[in-house]
Amino acid sequence: MKKFKKEYNFFFKLFKKFKPIAILLPGDRELGPIPSILKASNKLKIKTIITTTSSLLPSLDMVSWTRRNNKEFKIGINSFISFFNLLISFFFKDQLHETKYGKLLFSPGPLILCLYFIGMLPKKPWCVGASQSDYIIAKGKKEIKLMLGLGSERKKILNFGALEYDNLLNSINNKKKIVKQFFNNKNFSKKKNIILFSIPHNPEHNIISMEKQIKQLKIIFKTLSRINENIILIFHPKTNLNFYKDLLKNYNFIISKKSYIDLMPISDLYLCGNSTTVSVAEICNKPIINLDFVNLDFSWIKNKKLKNVTNMNELYLILKKEISKIKKKEVFTINKDYTIDGKSTKNFINFLYKLN
Repeated sequence: MKKFKKEYNFFFKLFKKFKPIAILLPGDRELGPIPSILKASNKLKIKTIITTTSSLLPSLDMVSWTRRNNKEFKIGINSFISFFNLLISFFFKDQLHETKYGKLLFSPGPLILCLYFIGMLPKKPWCVGASQSDYIIAKGKKEIKLMLGLGSERKKILNFGALEYDNLLNSINNKKKIVKQFFNNKNFSKKKNIILFSIPHNPEHNIISMEKQIKQLKIIFKTLSRINENIILIFHPKTNLNFYKDLLKNYNFIISKKSYIDLMPISDLYLCGNSTTVSVAEICNKPIINLDFVNLDFSWIKNKKLKNVTNMNELYLILKKEISKIKKKEVFTINKDYTIDGKSTKNFINFLYKLN
């Protein structure tokens, strides 16, 4: 409690001195400095805007998954902590959520009480943007519908589309230029399809060990080498490639440092592992194969053009089937569930000027 109060005093003095027109945040329910920043900004009547957030469905699934085996978040009568949490849930109903792992609190009971007494408890923590923040930028009508269903207010939602979508639209309009950059690569063929594979970031998130990750990737890479297509691999920016170098040297895959924002429009098929980048593949209407070899079984991995694979030994037949459906001359279309008009940044800046 002392920590939160100390942080609050620091940010209150900081904001009062510099008088920002707005404060941009990644969310309004996290710990760290977020509760103190929100309370200080609200006290000084400074607007807060959530600008960088994962898609809501992945966020909801991941939050509940990380809490599923931790008794500090569970309610019941089997132990003192679960019974205490049960009592807390009666008084703070919005802190409780029905997940596929059972009813879970967003935070442990004692922490909920602590945050409540110092005026920093998120109102509806299971939905990003439904607590003490003033605004949140939505990716489109699909996400807005979900936000409203989880308890967010429509007046708080700014339908600008993710700011990165401006870059995505630029990549879509420059597909030919981006493809040409691979023509000099000896492992690239103009006549073959482009399979984009975003390597899952599982060990880095402590979902599985690196040993298990490599074991599964060996099967996947062996399968990809059999299909005789252009295979472009991309890695999470924080990935240590040294863990993969012994495996990669056995294959002639193209390792690209370009962003998935640049590469998604030129790809014919997208492979990933429970990645939030699925939304960008959805925007571009690309067929998706989700490699869920860690069996997370996330509910948000649902899409008409998505195939979920849990057994990597079945991947070859699924790949061949999906590749056979690819039509090279198909007209590029953008998914209307997302707001992508090239004006996200401009609209956001104009909104900030109005706050001044």
